[in-house]
Amino acid sequence: MRRHSKPILLTPTFRRALPAADTPPPSRAPGSRSLPAGRRPARSCAMISSRLPIIASDARTGLPTKHRRRRGQRPEFRWRGLKFGNGSTRSQCHRAADVIPVYRCFNFGQGHNVDWFTRRKPFSGVAKWAFPFSMLTTMAEEELTPFVDDTYRTTSRHLISDGAGIYIPYRLHFLPSVREHHLGFSFPSHCLLTRSTDGFLRQKSARVILSLNESWSIAFVVLLLGEYVVEIAEDIYAAVPDLDASAYASFVRQNRNIMRTMRTRATSYWNAYYRHAYPNRKSYPAIAVLNQLDAWAS
Repeated sequence: MRRHSKPILLTPTFRRALPAADTPPPSRAPGSRSLPAGRRPARSCAMISSRLPIIASDARTGLPTKHRRRRGQRPEFRWRGLKFGNGSTRSQCHRAADVIPVYRCFNFGQGHNVDWFTRRKPFSGVAKWAFPFSMLTTMAEEELTPFVDDTYRTTSRHLISDGAGIYIPYRLHFLPSVREHHLGFSFPSHCLLTRSTDGFLRQKSARVILSLNESWSIAFVVLLLGEYVVEIAEDIYAAVPDLDASAYASFVRQNRNIMRTMRTRATSYWNAYYRHAYPNRKSYPAIAVLNQLDAWAS
């Protein structure tokens, strides 16, 4: 089978079985061209699909289930979801009769390609893409690697920091023992701790990095405005007078799409949980901070 570069292969849905290798070839009409010894005649896709069962998997149990195609039903090969990095399509493959698993690609937007069925990349890769400088990556990797649970599935979001692209994880799961060493971590480690699944740990680390006003820490602060924990948004709103207006304005200009997403998420959480506590939408802390950031960037 032809090789393709950078295949994005995720959830397997089903595969199509092939006839056994010892199946004798069908008889040929007299006078037809003979085939070399040991070579089987090629079968069309329709012949194979009409004879063979579909081997599928139960969505709940994952066990294989077999069923045959109904008479008169059009054969389908379901190549939808098979995506290659070089833009090749199913017509460029050799034969549909080859045993090729079909995968469904979960794509949640820019920087949100998720594979829920294989082990996540090591934490070193997460730390490498979250900061534009290698020194910061080394510090965070050395301090947090013993406390990271690599089995937790996560996504990442693409942002721009000082013209360089970074990928910040949506969530990271840390072991409970990380709380005992919280005060001894460096600033890059606290930035990644703001992506923790523990809301109390996110709030503690957010209070630490609010006073930094560094280009590599601003993204972690802004992403907290699009979350549901209003106590963290209140801490950020209280620290607005101490924020560097020029640094935050530069970040907003480079990440307009992200800012729109944060505003949409903040509005949704306000409408679902905090409409009674904050009757005026503009008084909701997260939206108030976003309005201030937009004012600085205008």
